[in-house]
Amino acid sequence: MTPLESLARALQLLLTWDSSGLEQFCTEFPALAESILAMKGVTQDSRHHTLDVYGHTLSVVSKLSLLSTPPSPVLQLAALCHDFGKPKTRTVDENGHIHFYGHEDVSADLACTFLENLECGWRMMQDVMWLCANHMRINNYHSTWGPRAVRRLVKDAGGLLQTALDLSLADLQSHRLESPSVQQALANR
Repeated sequence: MTPLESLARALQLLLTWDSSGLEQFCTEFPALAESILAMKGVTQDSRHHTLDVYGHTLSVVSKLSLLSTPPSPVLQLAALCHDFGKPKTRTVDENGHIHFYGHEDVSADLACTFLENLECGWRMMQDVMWLCANHMRINNYHSTWGPRAVRRLVKDAGGLLQTALDLSLADLQSHRLESPSVQQALANR
């Protein structure tokens, strides 16, 4: 298989978006799968999650199929990469609560390396990195945010706003039984 055919195969497996495609990717491309495999078995705080980081990521990816429009490759890759940083940032406090301080930025850095190895284009890398670095910003939306905070988010997101909202919605629905409607809340602002 030529290098180009190999990369095409890797992307095809990644964008299949079921656990078998992801498992096949990890088997066929172990050098590229380090960040994916690192998520397996990384437990999370049971107050927010019932799955390990890997299972949560698979759930986020599967939630994309529920969107009204097919997810873009940028959204699919951001869903896969958004928690890459959790294994490196996991801490447990004195009360036994698990935290992942700064995982967003570490996830963005690891996503960059992952996408460089897949030879993705610069624009796609930048978009996925922004989504990884900012997914908690939208997840943490609260109705007490003022109009300026919402406008700042909208401005910062630019053309990625809908993609960011879709990622946040899939992420929230993958770890809370009842998640706030982030899209509705921002639309009301």
